[in-house]
Amino acid sequence: MSNEKKVEKGNKNFLSGLFRQQIFIPIAALIILAVFNLIVDPSFFKITLGYNSAGDPVLSGYLMTILDYGSELAILAIGMTLVTAASGGQDISVGAAIAIAGSVILRVLCGTLQAPIIVAFLVACVVAMLFGAFNGALVAYFKIQPMVANLILYTAGRSIAAWINNNELPIVSDPTFSYFGGFIPGIPIP
Repeated sequence: MSNEKKVEKGNKNFLSGLFRQQIFIPIAALIILAVFNLIVDPSFFKITLGYNSAGDPVLSGYLMTILDYGSELAILAIGMTLVTAASGGQDISVGAAIAIAGSVILRVLCGTLQAPIIVAFLVACVVAMLFGAFNGALVAYFKIQPMVANLILYTAGRSIAAWINNNELPIVSDPTFSYFGGFIPGIPIP
């Protein structure tokens, strides 16, 4: 077989193997979406240096906004991936657990305690672990199906989070909270 035919056969094997990869369709969809956005609105990819409400310089633009708002979903997706990899099942109550932990942090920072941020973080971690243990106890000791146990926290979790803060959204005036929770110099982080 000639070298040209070997190279052609190798290229065909490479392309057929590439198309069979699970990651191919999401990457192809992202490339198609990026090309579409480039054609429809070339300013979609424009990134400028702006200033946030505290006067700190940050990158701004459509892509930065997408990354900013998509980061919460990315954190949830990472948690869901770890749960799926560890247990082989799905945990749909992850979002409710995040809502409860966030409410606890706000309550500890803005409530009657007004503790430092590290204390609020540790208390929120303990509360989130307790709710996870509650789910685990429902499955292990009460023999409830895992999906039903997750549905219980999924349904009640956001109401519990709202109850913790009296259906209010407290304002955190502590500058360290915004520093640790929302800013790395030059990179906006939600």
